[in-house]
Amino acid sequence: MKSELAVIATVFLKDYVIEAMQGIEGISYNLYFYKDFAEVLDIYRSIPESVRGVLVSGGHPEYIIKKAYPNDGRVVKAFINDTAAIYKQFLGLFREYPNLTTHRIYVDIFEMIKIEIDDFLYGESDVEWNSAREKYFHDLSVEEIIAAERELYEKHLRLWQENRVDVCLTRFSSLVGPLEEMGVNVRFMYPSVDYIQMVCREVISQMKIIALQANQPGIILIAPWNCTKSRKRLAQSMIDLLGKWLREHIQTFDPEAIIAPTAFGYEVTSSRHAVEMSTEGLKKCWLQSSLKKDMDFPVSVGYGLGVTLAQARLNAMDASREAMLRGGESYLINEKDQLIGPMENGNPLVVSRKASPMIREVSSKTGLSSLTVQKFLSVMEDPEDGYITSQYLARKLSITRRSANRFLSALLENGHAEIIGMRRTTTKGRPERLYRLLIGTESQN
Repeated sequence: MKSELAVIATVFLKDYVIEAMQGIEGISYNLYFYKDFAEVLDIYRSIPESVRGVLVSGGHPEYIIKKAYPNDGRVVKAFINDTAAIYKQFLGLFREYPNLTTHRIYVDIFEMIKIEIDDFLYGESDVEWNSAREKYFHDLSVEEIIAAERELYEKHLRLWQENRVDVCLTRFSSLVGPLEEMGVNVRFMYPSVDYIQMVCREVISQMKIIALQANQPGIILIAPWNCTKSRKRLAQSMIDLLGKWLREHIQTFDPEAIIAPTAFGYEVTSSRHAVEMSTEGLKKCWLQSSLKKDMDFPVSVGYGLGVTLAQARLNAMDASREAMLRGGESYLINEKDQLIGPMENGNPLVVSRKASPMIREVSSKTGLSSLTVQKFLSVMEDPEDGYITSQYLARKLSITRRSANRFLSALLENGHAEIIGMRRTTTKGRPERLYRLLIGTESQN
């Protein structure tokens, strides 16, 4: 499904914008043209309600819209100027006019955010473009922003007619035609095509995130297991391979998924529906099984579901931590704070992470975590013939048999388990102990 955008620009920029938009896959867009800032709001109001993303040429039109419609819910973002494109513009000017000096150049956008040309060219300005723009527009009304276009036109014209400048550089494409008609040597400061495409992708990403928030979001954290302990070069190699695989395959289960790098792997922003589809109803991890076939290193997968994106992300972090502890498994934590996993064989445990007073008491006495005790309770729901063995526990919890024996011993010593028999599974070695858990039963001391 293609993302639908509206692009608001001047006719002057038509061909340039079309060229930039051709390099972006997965979008459809309609172009809307304004002659001056006074037309921007009428154009914005004419955009169909179904279009949730708007790309605008210039910060002034962007803030005209945002101030007029602060709670509209659409993603509105402007492509302005990137630093590399500005340097390129000056380089071209000095090649064209070898004797040109900076005090004979007027740059309207520099005046707006209070930057001297020499300071910019020699890297002596530490201004941050976005914060400077926000500061400039903060106290201006819609009417004042619209009026600024005429004021800038008059200043360009006055400086030229008074012979105070040899070249005018403007960021306002709507001024180029009128100034040229008056004989002004004016140049438009084009943003780079790459920059326009980057801003467009940011709009698309924000649109997808907002759409996900309208439903229940899902976050997936995917990382090479034990990546933090691997050598730096090896770890980065694994992360790069994983990223390539995800970009090639993630669309299989969610065409709208957003992939972003993290410190040790990748975060995929998705939806509950997509997560449920890819895990066969929160039971079996398609990602894990596919990655095991294609990667020569283990990968951990942590899913998080939540009412909000923040809750889903926190749940994914905890699920990922659980997956890492288990040697590269798949776990999920949902909006009810239930831990589900491991999701390898289609029969995961479902464990509540909300500890009751009884669970906290057992945890305190045994030294086991509340979550571990909760897992034991989950295992008790379907034990083998009414008893539990260390082998069964190890398999169900994806832990080593040694760890399972240690956990059972802690429960036994504190009266929360009892040995009900012995079983020999081989002709050699010690017989296996059969345990019955007494957590929450009348037999408990």
